[in-house]
Amino acid sequence: MEIVLVGADGKTLPGYSVQYLVHGENYGWTHGWKADGAIAGTTHQCLRLEAIEIKIVKDAPTAYNTAGTYGPQTGTEVVNHDVTVGADGVTLQNLHIKGDLIIAKEVGSGTVNLNNVTVDGNTYVRGGGPNSIHINGGSYNNIIVEKTASGNVRIVATDATGLTVVISEETQGQDIILEGTFDTVKIQAPDVKVSTQGNTAIKELNIAAGAKDAEITLDSKTTVQKAVLDAAVDMKGTGTINQADVNANNVTFEQKPVKQTVEPDVTVPPVVIPVTPVTPPGGGGSPSVAVSGITVTGTGSATTITTDNGTLQMLAAVLPTTATDKSVTWTVTVKATSVSTGSVNGTLVVTLSNQVATTPAAAFGTPTALNNTVSLTGLVAGTTYEWIIGNPAVWTAPNTFTLGAGVTTKDLTDTGFVNGAKLNIRVKANAGAAVSAVQVLTVATANIGMDADQVAVNAEALKYETAATIAKTVAVDEDVDATVVKLKSGQTADGTITIGREPADGTYLKVASNVYVLKAQKTTAGDGTENAVLTFTKNGKTATATVAVTVTAQ
Repeated sequence: MEIVLVGADGKTLPGYSVQYLVHGENYGWTHGWKADGAIAGTTHQCLRLEAIEIKIVKDAPTAYNTAGTYGPQTGTEVVNHDVTVGADGVTLQNLHIKGDLIIAKEVGSGTVNLNNVTVDGNTYVRGGGPNSIHINGGSYNNIIVEKTASGNVRIVATDATGLTVVISEETQGQDIILEGTFDTVKIQAPDVKVSTQGNTAIKELNIAAGAKDAEITLDSKTTVQKAVLDAAVDMKGTGTINQADVNANNVTFEQKPVKQTVEPDVTVPPVVIPVTPVTPPGGGGSPSVAVSGITVTGTGSATTITTDNGTLQMLAAVLPTTATDKSVTWTVTVKATSVSTGSVNGTLVVTLSNQVATTPAAAFGTPTALNNTVSLTGLVAGTTYEWIIGNPAVWTAPNTFTLGAGVTTKDLTDTGFVNGAKLNIRVKANAGAAVSAVQVLTVATANIGMDADQVAVNAEALKYETAATIAKTVAVDEDVDATVVKLKSGQTADGTITIGREPADGTYLKVASNVYVLKAQKTTAGDGTENAVLTFTKNGKTATATVAVTVTAQ
């Protein structure tokens, strides 16, 4: 006989194995265990099959227990069972996980990045801290937050679909932070503190009957379409609740909902308790919170527009999210690496979204050189404004995009950006000439409100290559520092900034006298990978850069 395990759809069930042991005439149990369609028993011997033992075994999960990036750069890799993340600094990309995804307690208070990941099962969060789980794109079912080692966790979600976050009973007494876009948030734990940050949108917020004494704080830029309150909770903060269904006594609001419905059996109606701001002694107002970092990344780490009228979206994040001044200056550098025709004029179209702006600004106009600064304060979210590249600016293939005096940067200044602000760049060739490759060399930000030394180390970290390959001919203990710590073309190191190197003792790399040397060659099939972390320091201020190092197999 042979057995296979299938789901309700008749297809092989991923993540599990069916195993069976038969007892046969004359040979007993001696044939051993078979699995997943293998034949058990005998054929053409006319021997009876007298007994059978069957068990269903869950496949061992794929475990990522070392910091690094896992998954293909392009396309999608399918994982047919559970996946466990067991270390700080793990990035999963372009994976389709057929089972569950588990962020294990071993992550501690660290960070996990999920880029374009689809999870068919549940996602369990058991580790992480205040900078924790970053979800960029992808698709999920339930994201279940359980008890974490650090006692708090933050989930930041951007452009993902089907996000349902469940704050389970195990999180009692913990602090949970949500930021981004969520379909549903279900709070089941009593005495839990759940807060939102920045531009957060929640379609439905459910407070379960068991979530008594939970404290919910909504940031002023948070919108909840519908809140269903089945327990006595304090709804704090000045975020917007468009519809509140109050089904329990002793519910309080700091900000009154736009609309609310109260169940007839609720004897204690909801109360609005506005909080009066407290001015610190001395009349100095609230203390200023400085910006600690501003990062700008392209969706999917892209840096190139390859088609005429193509787009590239850049995302800005300001840390901490409580910073007093979150203004950002976008600096866009554009270079045409090739154009399908000899010479064309072009149009750079920029769309800024997630703005808090009320007055439309005029179009960018037609400056003759690209070094003119244009203030974008007052742009309307989602509105497209065009900056027309005028004469004598031309693209001459295959040369660099020449703009008047040859300047190729454009400052786009806005004073109202918040975390998750998006800059869409579209490059279009006029007169029907198709653009075959336009590279956005940098989309950086000014470091508004930051210490000068912090600005310097942040800028230095961006000067270095983020990938390196060590040839198989390199011997053990050979100096590979120049390969790993390598400036990008055209960059010059700042001699006032020191560079630290980690890991001090890794799998393939080690540090001797602050220089990377090869610790071990890759002697088995397949190239080896290890992340080298560079720490840039000046007067106590630091910034880091990660270099993905490939060690070529022997």
